[in-house]
Amino acid sequence: MKDNPILIERLLELEKLLQRYYGHGKHKYCSLHPKRGQSRILSILKLKPEIPQKELAFMLDMRKQSLGELLAKLEDKGFITRTPAPGDQRAMIVKLTPLGTQAASEIDLKSKHHHHLFSCFTEEEQNQFENYLNRLIKSIKKEIKEAREEDDRNINC
Repeated sequence: MKDNPILIERLLELEKLLQRYYGHGKHKYCSLHPKRGQSRILSILKLKPEIPQKELAFMLDMRKQSLGELLAKLEDKGFITRTPAPGDQRAMIVKLTPLGTQAASEIDLKSKHHHHLFSCFTEEEQNQFENYLNRLIKSIKKEIKEAREEDDRNINC
């Protein structure tokens, strides 16, 4: 079956709208998407306000360099502090500041606010939509994997 160009257009339009909805709202912490890097860090720190940077990297399954960049941004905003660990000057302790605690709370509120996003669907329709999206995602991932394998075979020839 051929791809339906109208569906592709609708999905691309939805992608743009979701980016605007999550990334450019009126919230003062709108750049902190509830499921992305900086927000994930603040959410963990809200539960554990002081944590070794190495442990945080492990929990988030992130490379040290990537985590370091996110922490630098949070530090610049005044949301966290990083200090050397007592007894090991190479290890860093990440601490949530009062401003960071406020930002983490705002993220929680924002996350709860977005739960109405699919209220235009009944529960049954939401479940069907989720199933459709899961099938589409699985299919796209399979095609990407097959394309990579094909590229690898062509490179090794």
